[in-house]
Amino acid sequence: MAMVTTGDGSPSDFCIAVSFDGFEAILAVRGEVDNVTVLELGDFLDEAIDQGRGFVVLDLAELGFIDVWDCG
Repeated sequence: MAMVTTGDGSPSDFCIAVSFDGFEAILAVRGEVDNVTVLELGDFLDEAIDQGRGFVVLDLAELGFIDVWDCG
């Protein structure tokens, strides 16, 4: 398992843990997803897909908040 974190590691901070199991990429997201952190989450999703993983699983059990909107 590869762990990639952002912030200072406190429970309210955004963090993604990435693991691979065969054809699956599992992204465990913790903290808050907002207009800033959604870009980083998107980068992780793109990377998992680019690596040819057949399935991408989002584990949102530790996600405390999500609110993203586009003003455009």
